[in-house]
Amino acid sequence: MSGYLTAKEVAERLRCDVSYVYQLCRDQRLGHYMLGSHYRIPVEDVQAYIEAHRVCPARETKNPSTASASLAESGSYPGPKAGGLTRSRREQAMREARAACFGST
Repeated sequence: MSGYLTAKEVAERLRCDVSYVYQLCRDQRLGHYMLGSHYRIPVEDVQAYIEAHRVCPARETKNPSTASASLAESGSYPGPKAGGLTRSRREQAMREARAACFGST
């Protein structure tokens, strides 16, 4: 898929308000081009944004009350303080993603 979308078209695809799309562009969380005062957003960037914000379903367990305990024991869930992403690591990941999308700033 190639081409460009207006902010209104992106808002329709994301089923959100157009002001949210403008905010994503201003915050450089969504790649875009400015043509005068008009935003043009590549379809590929919209698809990448959607994929980047996909939440995968959690694994099902027989007893939901012990889900976090069994995941912690298996080593696949680091827990909130045992190796999970810290705020500084999240910020670093966001900087790397922006650099990959917009070039180094």
